[in-house]
Amino acid sequence: MQNRFATTFAAILAVAPAACSSSSGGGGDTASSGDMPSVHLEQTIYMESSGKPQEETAYHKMLADCAAAGTPTTPVAAGDVQRIGRKKLTETIEANRSSRRVDAWKLEAAAPCQFKLVHEGSQDIQTADGKAYHVDLATNEGDVQASGQPAPREAVDDGDLDAQAKAAKWTRGGKGNVQGAACETWVAPTGDQYCVWTGGTKWGFSQAGINALDGDGLTSDSAIVLQATPPAAGFGWNVKTDQFTVGKAADASTFAVPPNARIASN
Repeated sequence: MQNRFATTFAAILAVAPAACSSSSGGGGDTASSGDMPSVHLEQTIYMESSGKPQEETAYHKMLADCAAAGTPTTPVAAGDVQRIGRKKLTETIEANRSSRRVDAWKLEAAAPCQFKLVHEGSQDIQTADGKAYHVDLATNEGDVQASGQPAPREAVDDGDLDAQAKAAKWTRGGKGNVQGAACETWVAPTGDQYCVWTGGTKWGFSQAGINALDGDGLTSDSAIVLQATPPAAGFGWNVKTDQFTVGKAADASTFAVPPNARIASN
């Protein structure tokens, strides 16, 4: 299986800026790999419609319909309802290694009104010695590829992206701050607003809004969206940053392959 995140990460080029000894998003001791400090991100992501979580709202509607029809019902456990349709992103990026874990919870019904919450997820790890691991967290099956030594990261020039954004009718919405980190607000033609981290351009992180989120609501490999808000009367991805740090030491387990994973070599 092709590891998109690790392959892209390994291909990014970089210069060697002065070592960073302070945090622009949360503080902590510097823990740099090469010239870049450790960047850690934790987010909650879900599709929002008219200001409400789309999948959770749909579940409540189906539950009410089941009750009105008198159909025997197996609901989702009360403590798990707030997970319906949510994703949790946990990501750590350093100069020569990275880890991205995505956990997702989806609603299933094997029969009418028989609801079950199903956990899915994946973890992608790029190691400093040039290996790229991908693990399916639902099956614990994975693979490893030789991706080559990660190239150093270089500063990004957003000139071309700014021109693309302007041509596509994106507009700037002003400066923002999320979890203590400065970000630039961008407004898409659809009305979605993204606040993109501005403190990482010298390490290859763009501060442009266009292309900053992928189709699954996940921040891209080359930019960090700290907050995304869809238009009040429309729908789109809601992204909330629960934790963001720059320069805080990463635990060794962050880059470890899950202990129960069955890894097949390619």
